[in-house]
Amino acid sequence: MKIQRGFVLRAIILRSRISRHNPPPVRTFATAGLLATALILSAGRLRGDDLKDVAKIYQPRLQSNLTQNIVAFWYPKTMDEKNGGYILNHDINGKLKPGAPFLIYLYYALDNRPWWYRAIWRLSNLFRLMISSLPPRLRLIVSQIIAVAVYWPLARLSALVERAGYSPAAIPLESYRDRKLYVMRTDAYDRFCTRLEQRFTRQQIEQMLTSAGFGQIRFSDQVPYWCAVGKKR
Repeated sequence: MKIQRGFVLRAIILRSRISRHNPPPVRTFATAGLLATALILSAGRLRGDDLKDVAKIYQPRLQSNLTQNIVAFWYPKTMDEKNGGYILNHDINGKLKPGAPFLIYLYYALDNRPWWYRAIWRLSNLFRLMISSLPPRLRLIVSQIIAVAVYWPLARLSALVERAGYSPAAIPLESYRDRKLYVMRTDAYDRFCTRLEQRFTRQQIEQMLTSAGFGQIRFSDQVPYWCAVGKKR
């Protein structure tokens, strides 16, 4: 264990140096990184039993640092409660810097789809209103049936159309053609078991971003819609 202890000892010494010269949160992140590095470097030379002993010592410290310091610091500062979405670039106080990008993703109002596509959505929305009012366990069962009976066949059909050399863009749920059934199950639950659903057109999203002080707004032309990014003026 001499080699392993040497790794850990050097990490602790370096940690103490960082602690003296760097304020939080730099000190917090550096400490977590050093502890993780020491554990990884030691793992390559440890036997199974020794690795368990080291893990018992450092795993609680890493977990505590992650939950109490790192996540506790960053999570509140990356949510924009006023405008919605997540802040990608901010200062130490959680304020968005001028020129920093802001990414937003909102359910689209099918404003770029034909009338018959929107008619299918209106029909599915009636099912959502009924299913979302069911008891929790029954909601789950129904959503999983929809995933298997609706999502999966349409996804497979879209994949076959694409392989044949045609565009599957007109097929509902075509974006799931390369997704696993697990994703379809979770998305079906999210779609049909949520009582409140708000959708926005591209124009509405652009107006909201502009009124919130963002410019150079760009929208993605690929599913899922609408994903947009703007820069703080």
